[in-house]
Amino acid sequence: MADWQVDLFRYRVNFKPDHRGKTQLTLNAHGHPKELAAREGLLLLWQGTSGQVWVTEAAPLPGFSKESVEEAEQALTHWLARPFPLAQETVSDLPNSVRFALELFFYRQENPVKRFLVPCQSCLLITESEALKSVATAKHVKLKMGALSLKDDIDLFNQACSETGAQIRVDPNRSWLPQHLQTFIKSVDRNRIEFIEEPLKGLAAYEELNDSDLPPIALDEHLLDTNIHTFLAATNLTRVLVLKPMLLGFNATLEWIQWARAHQYQWLLSGAFELPVSLDVYRELAAIEGSELAQGLDTLRYLDLREDRTALWRDGTKPGIQQAPIKALVQHCPAVTGAAQVSWLQQWTVDVV
Repeated sequence: MADWQVDLFRYRVNFKPDHRGKTQLTLNAHGHPKELAAREGLLLLWQGTSGQVWVTEAAPLPGFSKESVEEAEQALTHWLARPFPLAQETVSDLPNSVRFALELFFYRQENPVKRFLVPCQSCLLITESEALKSVATAKHVKLKMGALSLKDDIDLFNQACSETGAQIRVDPNRSWLPQHLQTFIKSVDRNRIEFIEEPLKGLAAYEELNDSDLPPIALDEHLLDTNIHTFLAATNLTRVLVLKPMLLGFNATLEWIQWARAHQYQWLLSGAFELPVSLDVYRELAAIEGSELAQGLDTLRYLDLREDRTALWRDGTKPGIQQAPIKALVQHCPAVTGAAQVSWLQQWTVDVV
């Protein structure tokens, strides 16, 4: 058993303006546009009596995570205030983003490596046609689709093909019907498609498809579906898993990697607009577990983490913000200095088994 001091922070990071000066990020959440004014999340600073220091993040993604930031904060506060030693077995019923932050802490007790072992390739994320000018030298490209018309999606793909020779990933975020998918495939050079990620609105819609007529299909958010293993056992359509640890939880991500290896699926890790402290973990995990694909870790480029700005620190609900935890957080998670706002919320001293 070991004693740990745990500090909880909440952060807010703005998005970079797009070519029109718009600072809201539009995500296509299963066919429904979702406007995000900023990225918000929670950071846990863990300081052990033996000198160990870890920072873990819980950042639910609106429109995709089941829990809100407020619900994640409430779950963490309740869990950390428990009057008996904290154990990994007690986190299974918590929201997935909270499980990610806590399970990663327990993982670090046995795996204290903080940096990825070898550089891993990342895939360039494109959310609008104006950004295509940056794809010329990219080796891997992913196009976000589904927010506009099918014709616009087809035009975006064809324009990308003219700008780069890279294989292209297509992500309609579950916004298409089967006939939309078929029309898209017939309207583009399918040899340029690396895979199509989550094209259809529900698992039942895939029953209408003939796998011999399709490029590779990848699953992402559907991995949270309660019927996903029944679906995977009955289909030959999908051969790629896109794993978002912040949406799945850390241990569930490890379990899916083992499942993919056992069933000869390819897999990759994908960000959900987290801070570098989490993205570095994804790079490390992809290297350790041997993913053969370019990872989906380009989301940091959309966050306005400017080095010339000092975060507006607030003391949450308690007076007299403590400077020592802030200094430790900045040392081990320097990106917070470029956030728009960081609030220190609470501190606990806990026993961990």
